[in-house]
Amino acid sequence: GNAEFGPTSPIPRLVTTEAAKVAPPGSVLVSVRAPVGALNLCREQLAIGRGVAAVVPGPELDLGFLWWLLHARKADLRAKAVGSTYDAVSASDLGDLRVPDLPRPTQQAVAAFLDRECARIAEVEAELAALLHVAVEGLEGLRSKLLHAADLGCSLERGVLPSWPRLSSLVDAWYVGGTPASQSPEYWTDD
Repeated sequence: GNAEFGPTSPIPRLVTTEAAKVAPPGSVLVSVRAPVGALNLCREQLAIGRGVAAVVPGPELDLGFLWWLLHARKADLRAKAVGSTYDAVSASDLGDLRVPDLPRPTQQAVAAFLDRECARIAEVEAELAALLHVAVEGLEGLRSKLLHAADLGCSLERGVLPSWPRLSSLVDAWYVGGTPASQSPEYWTDD
């Protein structure tokens, strides 16, 4: 399966000397079992299992273009998935995907454009995630200050620290779990 898939390339954890199927460097790895359509670039020779297909581009197909094409066709591939235990697609489902008839230089230009623009999107996503983190921390700090200010406001309104009642005097029951004391034999048996 795709258990060793990383963000863009596999992170191999296991090693074998007897692989039934091998993916060559310069191929696109496609998860053909759930999750159908997950993708990785194969940068070194790797053994692959039943849940992964290696798509090796021919001389008329640019690797970068193939990478982005398969990203664009994920929904088409997932729509073909069938299975009672887990979704899966066949090699022929993968092979039936349509490819625009573009000259290799145009494919390379499209791939370079998508590489550049998707990298810019990733940068913006990272910046937004950092801003969101700062905003959440700021809101939590603001909430804490607000609750503290409300507490102080009550105190300052009277000019002295309030003599508020204890929580235990305002509740009907107080349940705290724990282990019974060993001095209570009714809770202990020799079993």
